[in-house]
Amino acid sequence: MALYLCRRKLFSSALNLAELSNSTISLYFLASNTFSYHYSTTTLNPQCAPSIADYLINSHQLSPDTASKAFDKAESIVKYLKDFGFSTSQLDSLLKRRPRLLSSNLDFTIKPKIHVLQNLGFSSSDIVELLSTDPYLLSRGVDNQLGRSIFALKSFLGSEGDVVKVLKVSTLFLKYNLDKTMVPNIELLKSYGVSEEQMQRFVFHFPRFLLYKPETMKEYIKRAEKMGLSRDSKMFLHAVRVVSSMSEESWKSKIQVFHNLGFTQEDILLTFRKCPHIFAASERKIKEVSDILISAAKPDGKFVVRNPDLLLFSVKRRIMPRFKVMDTLLERNLIKRRPSLKTLLKLSGKQFCAKYVDPHSDVVGELYTAHQGL
Repeated sequence: MALYLCRRKLFSSALNLAELSNSTISLYFLASNTFSYHYSTTTLNPQCAPSIADYLINSHQLSPDTASKAFDKAESIVKYLKDFGFSTSQLDSLLKRRPRLLSSNLDFTIKPKIHVLQNLGFSSSDIVELLSTDPYLLSRGVDNQLGRSIFALKSFLGSEGDVVKVLKVSTLFLKYNLDKTMVPNIELLKSYGVSEEQMQRFVFHFPRFLLYKPETMKEYIKRAEKMGLSRDSKMFLHAVRVVSSMSEESWKSKIQVFHNLGFTQEDILLTFRKCPHIFAASERKIKEVSDILISAAKPDGKFVVRNPDLLLFSVKRRIMPRFKVMDTLLERNLIKRRPSLKTLLKLSGKQFCAKYVDPHSDVVGELYTAHQGL
C-alpha cells in the first residue's frame, strides 16, 4: 500500500516530460508493476533515496544489471511515445490509466500495434488520439485481430476519419470480433430493408447496438415486429435498438407504466410505431414528466395519451423554465392568455425566446436563463 501511495503522489507531481528524471520513470515503473507484488508492505520514501538504483540494489538485493535494465526499458518506452507525438498531458493520462505499459516489450508489444494502425492509413495524430482514448489497445495480443477490426470498420464507414470518430465514441469495436458480430448484423439488417447509410449514422450514437450476436439481434427484430413495426418503416431500426436496450422483464414493466397513464394496448402500439424513442426513457422520467403534464392539462385526462412525444422533454431545461416565464408574463399582464400546453412545449428554443422572452427580456430574461441552469 505504501508503494502504491508513493507511486500516485510521485506520478501526479512529477509527470512532466520536460522535468521527468530517469529515477522517477524507474520508480514509477517498478512501484506500479513487478515489485509492488513482492514488496507491497515496504515503506519507500523517495526523498530519502537519492538514487533509486541504489535503493533497489541495497534494499532488495537486485543486481546492478537488473536494476539498470528495468530502468532502461521504462525510459525507452516513454521516449518512444513522446517522439511519436504524445504530449505530456496525453502521456500523463495514458500512464495513469495503464501503468503496466512501462513494463511492456517495446518492439514486440507497442510498436507492432502502432505499425498496424499506420499500415491501415491512420496518421500519427489519429493514432495518438485513439490510444489516448483507450490505452488498453496497446496491451492486446498481436493476433491481427486489431487490424481486421479496423479494416471492417473502414469498409463499413468508408474513411479513416470516420473510423477515428467512432472509436472516440467507443473502442468496443476493437474488443469484439467484428466478423462475428457487426458484419453479420449489418447484412441481417440490410435484409430487412435498413440502408447502410442509416446504420452508418446510427453507429455514432449507439455503437454497442451492432455488437450483439446475430442470434440475439434476430430476437430483438422479432420483438420489434410483434409491436407492429413494419420493415419499411423509417422507425424500424430505432425500434429494434430500443427493444435491445432492455430485458423482457424491464420491457413489461415499461409497458405497465404506460397502461397506468391511461394508454390502451392500441395506444401503446401506435405510440411505439410513431416514436419508439419514448420507450427508451426511464420509468422515473416518464412518471416525472407525466405527473407535471397531467396536472397542467387538467381536466384533459387524455392529454399525455394524445401527445406522448412530450414525455421526452426535460423538466429542468424545457418544461419548468417555460412555465415560469408564462406565469410571470401573465402576472405582469404582458400577455393576454397562455398558449396551449402543446404549443408552449413544442416551440423550438429559438421560437420560444423570439415570441416570449426577447420582447420582455428585462422581466423574464434572467428568470428564463436561471431556470434553464445556464
